[in-house]
Order: sequence, then C-alpha cells, then structure tokens
Amino acid sequence: MLQVHHEGKGLCGIYQKDIADTKHQQVQNLARQAGHPLLSMVEEV
Repeated sequence: MLQVHHEGKGLCGIYQKDIADTKHQQVQNLARQAGHPLLSMVEEV
C-alpha cells in the first residue's frame, strides 16, 4: 500500500475487461459508502 503513497498509483490485478469494470464499480461504491476519497480506474495493458 505504501506504493500508492510514494508513486501515486498501484496495481490491484489483471482481469478481463468486463470483470475489471465490475470490480472497479464495486470498489468505487464501497469507498464512497465508507466516505473514503479513493480513486480507482481501469487501464488497458
């Protein structure tokens, strides 16, 4: 987790596009509900 603080981003996993999009939405929703200013994004590699 310190990688995010030091480098500004971190890799959470490599998934197929549809799975990545679903996980992205889940993370955003959970962070918002908990009041955390977490930003997640899906990036093609």
